[in-house]
Amino acid sequence: MASRSVTARWLLALTLVITGTCLRAAAKAESAAVLKVDETTEIDSIGNATVHSTVTAPTVVYTAMKTNTPNVALMLRKFGVGRGWEVLENADAKFNDVKNRVEITYNVRGFARVEQGNRWMVPVDKDASLELLESHDRSAIFQGTINSSGIIVNLIERVVLPEGGSHLKTNAQCSSFCYDFAPKVTDGSRTDTTFELEAKDTIMGCLAKCYSNEAFDVRAAANGPALAVLDRGALPSFGVVSEGVHVNGLVRRTDGLHVWIARRARTKQLDPGKLDHMVAGGIPAGLSPAQTLVKEAAEEAAVPEALAAGARRVGMVQYAMERPEGLRRDRLYCYDLALPEDFVPRAADGEVEFFELWPVARAVDAVRETDDFKFNVNLVMIDLFLRERLIGGPVAEVLRTALDDGRA
Repeated sequence: MASRSVTARWLLALTLVITGTCLRAAAKAESAAVLKVDETTEIDSIGNATVHSTVTAPTVVYTAMKTNTPNVALMLRKFGVGRGWEVLENADAKFNDVKNRVEITYNVRGFARVEQGNRWMVPVDKDASLELLESHDRSAIFQGTINSSGIIVNLIERVVLPEGGSHLKTNAQCSSFCYDFAPKVTDGSRTDTTFELEAKDTIMGCLAKCYSNEAFDVRAAANGPALAVLDRGALPSFGVVSEGVHVNGLVRRTDGLHVWIARRARTKQLDPGKLDHMVAGGIPAGLSPAQTLVKEAAEEAAVPEALAAGARRVGMVQYAMERPEGLRRDRLYCYDLALPEDFVPRAADGEVEFFELWPVARAVDAVRETDDFKFNVNLVMIDLFLRERLIGGPVAEVLRTALDDGRA
């Protein structure tokens, strides 16, 4: 069992696999084939879980499972495990041909979540059809049955809390269960609470599904010292300011100003397929904006270092907004990079589908009339338009005031 019901999805996947075309005739022959699933889920001190599952099946069903689903991690992900808050890791399966048994193990990051104070909660999918058999202070045993296309799956599920956990309870519908657990606190004079954790790096995976394994500096002010580092994917969860660079790739031709526009790859997790700057990226821990610009320019657009180093910093834009991933509080350092007419950027790292050179008037129209650009690119583009006097009158005053207020 797991957040968003790993077990329910696993049993569904198992049922779908074994009731495939290759098994229907065999299932009819054996009549109501019964699978037995015995599973133990052990929760650790930071809400992650280790799952041990033993599946025993009739010979024909076991043979089909071994033949059709040798990659258990791929199958689990195919049927939704790890697509929600939780993150599936280290999935493995061992087949025992003598006993027609499959031993499955996997880890789930973000299995339990802190609900309030020391109370932790684990949601259970409503389709799991679990029934509580017995409950103790630190453990509980559930049972469940799924019957699909003549295949009966009987489940016994044991849940074990971390040492120090207590008051394991479930609601009447078994749609969730909760428990009390207070992580150990270090001694000392600090006024804040510091957890003693053996695997601190895994906390980020629990706090943000978009865990990136890319450390960012945490600063109180734009030019202040780095106070800490935090995984990039967790920044919106905490509402911590993220810093990045955005580069206007400009070509001044006889027929006017042009700007290079990138189309983000469809595989990007954030705003896939949207329009973007020629070069843009977050500032990793330990790097300056200028160093990040050179690095990102080479990686994203194959811009030579000597050419990228000529970029001119022209301002800074700040904003705060709610996004699906959390509270985005971004500080963007804006640069203009003058490019020769014969230079053509090339997608070097696969994060860009293609580049196009646009007359700047086309970019103005796109920003004003559409939502085709990535959500924060518009702000940097508007700053460019204002500096180039492409927007005038009262509108320009309102926009400039808004951008300047964001820097305060």
